[in-house]
Amino acid sequence: MKKSKLVLIILFALIVGIGLGAGAATLFASDQVLYKDSTTVKGALDDLYSKVNYGNATAAQILSGKTALVGGNKVTGSMLNISTKKVATLTSSDTRPVLQQRRQSGDAKVWAIANSDGTSRLGYEIPQVGYVPSGTIVGVPYADVAGAIGLTAAKIVKGNTILGIAGTGSSTFYTASATYSTHQGARASNSGTLSFSLPSNAEIVGIASVGFGNRAGLNYIIINSDKTVTVNMINESTSSADNSITVTVKYILK
Repeated sequence: MKKSKLVLIILFALIVGIGLGAGAATLFASDQVLYKDSTTVKGALDDLYSKVNYGNATAAQILSGKTALVGGNKVTGSMLNISTKKVATLTSSDTRPVLQQRRQSGDAKVWAIANSDGTSRLGYEIPQVGYVPSGTIVGVPYADVAGAIGLTAAKIVKGNTILGIAGTGSSTFYTASATYSTHQGARASNSGTLSFSLPSNAEIVGIASVGFGNRAGLNYIIINSDKTVTVNMINESTSSADNSITVTVKYILK
C-alpha cells in the first residue's frame, strides 16, 4: 500500500473516532439515558418507591392465604373466611354454609328488644370477625328464638307445634265473672281490683264481656299477672243507688 493512502486512512479513522467520542459523550450526558445518569436513576427509584410504599392494611384485614404489598413490605393475610366454620349446609342438596350465631359470655343467643329507632326486632350477632362470602347463612336454633319471644308449650294450643315446641295449651276457653260496686252520690272515678274463682292452672287470656249497672262507665281494665283484674270506672249517676261494673274474663287451663 502506498504511503499516501495509509496516511489518508489514519486521518479518516482519527476524524471518525473523535466524532464518535464527542457524540457518545453528548449521548451519555443526556437525561434520556437512565442507566448512565445518576440523577435520573434516583428519580426513577423514588418514583418506584412511591408506587410500592403505600397502603395501611394489616394482616388481620387481608383474607387468609392472600398477600399484599403494604408500605413496601409483603403482608400475608390472616383474616378468617368464616364460611369455613360452618356447622352444616342449608340442605343436603343446597351446600350454602350455615354458621352458628355468636354468643357472648352471659348474653342471650338471640335478643327480642326495641332498638334505638323504636322498632322491636329479633337480633343476633355475626359469629366472629372475618370475611363473609355471599350466600352464607347465619342460623339461629328454634329454641333460642322461642326463648327470646317467651314462647312455651302452654301458650300453644294442644295439637299444634311452633318452632319445634309441641303445644299443651287447652283449646277450650272458660269464663269467670266478678262485680265491682261503689256508692257515690256524685259523678266520680273509682278504681278497684276484682278477684275470680279460678283453677290453679288457669291463665286469663282476655276479657269476654263487661256489664254496667246504674249508668256506670268504664275508663280502663288491666289484667294482672296474679289473675286479678283492675278496673277504673266512672259513676254517671248522681242517685244514691250503687254504681257497678261486672267483668267476665276468658281463661284457659294450662
